[in-house]
Order: sequence, then C-alpha cells, then structure tokens
Amino acid sequence: MPDDVRDSAFFGGKSHYQVSLRTNDLNEAKGRALPLGIRFDAEVANLRAGSIKAPILASSEQRILTEEALESIQGKWWSSTIRRDREKRSMADVDPGGEWADRMASDDDHLHFDVARLMDPAKGREALLQMKAHLKVEWADFIAVDARRWGASPGSSDYRRIEEAIVDAQIDALKSIHLAWLGQEAEPTSQRVQRGLSRNLKPQSSWTLKQLALHVLEVQPKGDSWRHKVIEQVVPLFVSHLGEPRPISGISSSDVRSFLEAMSQCPTNATQRFPKRSLAEAIQLNRARLKPYPTVSANTIRDTHFAVLRALFGYAVSQEWLAASPAERIKVAGATKKGGSRPSFKMDELQALFAMPVFTGCKSDAQFGTPGGVLLDDHRYWTPLLMLFTGARPSELGQLAVADIKLSGSTPYISILTEYDPDDPEDRSFYLTCKTPNARREVPLHPALMELGFDRYVRKMQKGGHARLFPQWKAPSDPRKLYSGASWIRRFNEKIIRACTQRHPRPTFYSLRHTFKVAMVRQGIHSAIQNQILGHANAGMDAYYFDAVPLDELYEQVARITYKNLDLGHLGRLQDG
Repeated sequence: MPDDVRDSAFFGGKSHYQVSLRTNDLNEAKGRALPLGIRFDAEVANLRAGSIKAPILASSEQRILTEEALESIQGKWWSSTIRRDREKRSMADVDPGGEWADRMASDDDHLHFDVARLMDPAKGREALLQMKAHLKVEWADFIAVDARRWGASPGSSDYRRIEEAIVDAQIDALKSIHLAWLGQEAEPTSQRVQRGLSRNLKPQSSWTLKQLALHVLEVQPKGDSWRHKVIEQVVPLFVSHLGEPRPISGISSSDVRSFLEAMSQCPTNATQRFPKRSLAEAIQLNRARLKPYPTVSANTIRDTHFAVLRALFGYAVSQEWLAASPAERIKVAGATKKGGSRPSFKMDELQALFAMPVFTGCKSDAQFGTPGGVLLDDHRYWTPLLMLFTGARPSELGQLAVADIKLSGSTPYISILTEYDPDDPEDRSFYLTCKTPNARREVPLHPALMELGFDRYVRKMQKGGHARLFPQWKAPSDPRKLYSGASWIRRFNEKIIRACTQRHPRPTFYSLRHTFKVAMVRQGIHSAIQNQILGHANAGMDAYYFDAVPLDELYEQVARITYKNLDLGHLGRLQDG
C-alpha cells in the first residue's frame, strides 16, 4: 500500500490490499481483477486529491438514480453475461474433447439444475432468494465498482437498488442461456432488461443539473461572473420551475420551453424583490401588485437563462452523456438580433456630449451633471475620451495602473494588462478580470489625447504617488462585477447621454468604443489591425496568417482616425486654464 493513503478509512492501515476473486479459473480471475484494479486506482487518486472527483466516485446527492438508469444497468449486465457465455462456448467448440468442453458441460449441468429449481412451483421462491444471496456475494466486487460509477455509496438505498438490478439481470441471463441451450433464441425474459438493452445510459446521465453545471465550470472555467450566473441564478430558477431536482436525462424540451415561458412572466430582480420565493410564487406576487414590476426581457432570457441551459446540455451531448439536448431547436419568443443594439454616436451627439458640464464645468463633484465652475479631472472626464480615441473597454480602463501609461518612448501607448502577473495575487489588488487573452495588448495613444492634456494628467498621478490611474473609480465590492458596472456609468447613461439625444435605440456609454470601431472602418484600416487594437480575436484566415503589427505601425493607423466636424478644442483650453 502507498504510505500516504495507507491510514485512510478505506484501507484501514493495512500494508497490503487483498481481495478474493472467488474463482479457481485463471481466465475468470483475470476478468474479475480488472475492475478491482480500477477501483483501487480510483480510491488512491481520490484520497490523494483530498476530495471525491467525478465521475468515478461522485456523491449520490449529486445524482438521481432513475428506473431508466437501473434498466440500462441491467441491459449492460445481461449483454455482458450472454457475451461471456458465447465466448466460452466458442472455445469449447474449437476443442470438443478438451478442458473447455468439460468445463462447459459441468457449467451447463449446474445451470439447468438452478433454472429447474427456479421454475419449481413449490420451491421456486426459496431457490430465487438463495440464488440472489449467492450472486450478491459472488459478484460483490463488481457490484461495488458499478455502484460507485453511478455515485452510490455502500449501504445507501441506491447501492441496494443497483445491487438488486444487477442480480436480477444475472438471473435473467441464466434463464436466457438455458433457453438458448434448448434451441430457442437467447432473448431476455424480463421486460426491464429488454428496455435496458435499448437505453445505454451513461452514469453522468443521472447527474442533476447543478452537478453538471459544477463539472462544466471546473473543466471550462469562464470567470466568477459566469459562475454566479450559472450556479446562483439560472440553475436554481430552473430547478424551482421543475418543482424538484431531476437527472439531466429526465429533462425534456417541453421543460425548457415552459421554463422560458415562465421567465417571460418573471419580474426583474425577482430574488431581491421576492426573497425565498419560488419562480411561480414570484410571478404570482408580482401580478398581485397594484403596479407590477417590469418582467425580464426576451433578450435577457435568451442571452442569460437560455444561453446557460444550452451550454450545459450541449456539453453533456458532446460527452455522449445525453443523446440529444433538450435545448435544441428552441427559440426565445420576442428576442431580437444583437446587431445594432449598441449604435455608434453621431457627430452632433458627440459634440453635445462633450459640451456637457462633466467636461466643461459642473456644480460640484457630486453634481457633475449640473453646470457650474468645478472642472473635473478624473475618470469621469478621461474615460469617455479614452474610449473614443483608443476603443478600450470601460472595465479595462478602470483597472489601469499609472505605470501602464507609457509616455517616455517615441510612441506613447497604454499597456492593457500585458505586465500583470495573474499568478501573483499581490501584483494588483485592484485587478478584476481580463475578458480574453486577446485583451492583453498595447494600444497607441491618439495624438488628440496628448493635445487634450492626457499626458499632463498621467504625470499628475505619478507625482501624487498613485498606483491606479483612476483612484477615485471605486472597485466593486462584489468580485463578480466589473468596473463597467459602476454607478457613475449608469448615471452617465441615464442622465448625460439622455440629454444629448432622444433617438431610439439610444447610444450608451459603451457606444463610444463602437464609435471608435466605426471610425477605423471608415479609414479603411484592416480588420486584423482593428482586432489587435480592440482586443478581439481574428477570424477566418487572418487567425492563421496575420501576425501582430508593431506598435509604431499601429500608431500610424490610429493617428489616421478623425471625427469630422467634431471640435474638442474647448476641452484642452479649459484644462490648460
């Protein structure tokens, strides 16, 4: 026994691991030893990991063992027993006077005797109980391995159900072998076994949706925000709608459709507005209000709730744990295409935007939307300008360090997380996330930013000893949320942009990035260069043949970008003054 696991409860401090194979036949012993070796390796691996790892030794609480699953187990065991019998008979046919023929003759005598006892009207029940007890002992190790594959621990009700299913399948197989010896077809005599032959379910098919979600998040991590969306929002709501946990194999397309229909009637922020209430209760309570809360939009349902279900079930299908996804061929009624949801700013809207008090003088730091004599010189002033001339995301700008702004070389640029070490938790306490590997990049600073005094602002932050470029831009207390969810950005959208334009759909704060993208297109900048600047992955052949463009060449491309008829000269004069 390995020293590091010898004292575990499973191995009990023994120096050797010994299990009887309960047979004198060498070939039979080899067959029985294989699953025991698998079991031993699984136990050692899980003890060393310090926890139970799916799929071999998962907890039964994470699974629901259905009758369909038991039938599938029975079908597998019946087929395996019939196959082994045929292999033995083939070996006996090759050597009719040899050892295998003698052995098969002896086995057949025992078989016919056992089946005859089972068929005896007077003693059949007693014979059945005796045979079951014998098989439970003879096949104990194999039963233990299969039960563990399905997440059933010894002594549990599911373990006993699997044990009974396997023993019943073995007895049915013996009856079928007897019929074949009599010249009949070796077909199952049990309807459960017959159904099980067509099911072929995998152990993971008995997982609950939550267990599937946890597994997918482990093998395909996407960050805390996605994890929260899956585990804290969508999965509990879906299970609440079903009324009880079910195995993923027991979830149908109609279940998914009815959930999406229910979500269309669900009030926004239901868990906060109706805490500890089920989905159905939240819907009813909202309807009873004199003025009901607005319901979840179709696009949110599509991009959040349905997207999660489709991803989870799609993964299960890809692993052959499900034959088909219950989320396939379903559309969310009322959802609109994503295209055009973030329109770019028109030039007159930009001119109006940069004439607002937040840029030209406001009443106070708190009242930055009201005209006054206070000139802001912080994130609220510079972030919109940086987005307009670099295309950076708000969440990227919010977590910039002063050291990320490179002004000393011939080409001034922003280093977006290229110098951050994600393996060093003390590198940047204010770092939250990086959307994709492509988001780590160097973006040239447009000459207009220098003319507006951005270099002056950076040096002011350096002189003040600040680590962050925008220290007053508070990091969210919830690590799942990004800097882009800041209250000042929501206020910017609701108050400032609303005052600049009344068209619908109205541009948003994020539309400044989209406006920069449109400006690059109008200048004829190659799509691969656009992707490099914006932090997007290249598509098609560009992904294979397009290398990163040097920084000085990127600067030449960025410097070409202009916004016709947009006059920002007043901003520079105000900052200088």
